[in-house]
Amino acid sequence: MKIQFKKNKRTVLKLLKTASTEKKLRVLDRLDGMNDTDTIKILLKVLEDTSWVMREKAAHKLARYGKRVVPRLVKLLTRGFWYTRAAACIALGGIANAKTVGPIVLVFLNDDNPTVQQEAITALVSIARKDPSAFTASLGEIPLDLEFIAALRKHPLFGTLPHAHRGEHSVQIELPLLQVALGDFTLVPIVVGQLDLASARRMGEIDLNARISDELIAQSA
Repeated sequence: MKIQFKKNKRTVLKLLKTASTEKKLRVLDRLDGMNDTDTIKILLKVLEDTSWVMREKAAHKLARYGKRVVPRLVKLLTRGFWYTRAAACIALGGIANAKTVGPIVLVFLNDDNPTVQQEAITALVSIARKDPSAFTASLGEIPLDLEFIAALRKHPLFGTLPHAHRGEHSVQIELPLLQVALGDFTLVPIVVGQLDLASARRMGEIDLNARISDELIAQSA
């Protein structure tokens, strides 16, 4: 039997407030019988539930509604309990809309809760994996330091390997963070694979007129 929201509104809300987690999960499973508008309202409310299982399930269900719930989820990124903000990040990561990169980056940089920060990063990774080009372009293009790159490429330890970036997005993940934190800057993206100690030492001995001493180095594991 599916719940008909107009007939059982009070019952549904009462169950979600007072019932056991097991019963509340069953209620969520039966929301498919309602109209979308009412279902979305209930799922957004569940993001405030004290049960992580409830919030996570509601977040995944909200993600199915895509762009239509993005504005309300973005508002939740800076409101209410930390666990509501974390759940909003989960839902936005499931939607993976590149237009939400900016708000999610701000949450990562400004929220003082480690769980919220972790879910923000996870959401950014999901967006980057879905559409790397849209992800990196979400806050505008970043100019490359072509002179510095040309100097590096004169050394045999550095080169251009396009195929290495097909499944590798660690650099892209950091770009929006740097854009928000630094504003205008130039970039020298370097991806390092397996590296032995001798090669690392040779890289460190390369003389580039001490330019790197004044640069910010962002590292991603």
